[in-house]
Amino acid sequence: MAENQSYDGPVFAIYQSEDYVHLFGKVDSVDYFGIPCIKGTLLSLRKDDWRTGLTCYIPTSSITRIFEYKSMDHYKTVIATHYEKRAEV
Repeated sequence: MAENQSYDGPVFAIYQSEDYVHLFGKVDSVDYFGIPCIKGTLLSLRKDDWRTGLTCYIPTSSITRIFEYKSMDHYKTVIATHYEKRAEV
């Protein structure tokens, strides 16, 4: 899954702080060396992100929130609308 265009499933935005987010496809809850984690395949909005397609483990204790989007297009639409509304204020 080197390019996000080949992934058409749900996208999970996993936040570790207000502004630090990972985009995952195909997530699961796992125990990684005794640490409860979310395991997923990293997605990216940038084509040159070397992490795209890699498996990533994020400790659940460091997660502040998770949003599920229907697809990458749905995520892009929601985020674009959010920033358009912020610009109007």
